[in-house]
Amino acid sequence: MKYKRIQTVLGDIFITSNSRAITGLYFVNQRYFSGPAPEWRQAKDDKLLNEAMLTVRDYLAGSQNGFMFPIETHGTEFQEKVWKTLRTIPYGKTITYQHLAYKIDAPTAIRAVSNAVGHNPICIIIPCHRVIGNDGHLRGYIAGLKRKQYLLNIERRWNN
Repeated sequence: MKYKRIQTVLGDIFITSNSRAITGLYFVNQRYFSGPAPEWRQAKDDKLLNEAMLTVRDYLAGSQNGFMFPIETHGTEFQEKVWKTLRTIPYGKTITYQHLAYKIDAPTAIRAVSNAVGHNPICIIIPCHRVIGNDGHLRGYIAGLKRKQYLLNIERRWNN
């Protein structure tokens, strides 16, 4: 696994790749991420990681509204279903955890859906920040609610 650490307006981010696809995007100090694993190697010059790095920076600057590089996740069947469905949420839109549970045909599994959302390995690109509470308020985000609000604000500007 290769990685790059980049500085952004929201703090440092680690982006990981297996050479075929992006496999992770983690904020420093986010929940469930304690830093690079011992087997990760810092990439000096990697085309895919460079592309991802530039695209993420442009996205955070508000000048990019999509991600075109390949991604790969490795979760349980349930997690994969949730993460795939997250990618269908339109840019700048939000849905509730309950609605997400209905979309994956698991209407009583809201807590499990929330857990899967929280374990998303490629935040921003798999837009877990677009999931909100049933009352319309922001609820939980692996990298903190201030970052979640920032990401939603960037996307809303594109839709106005």
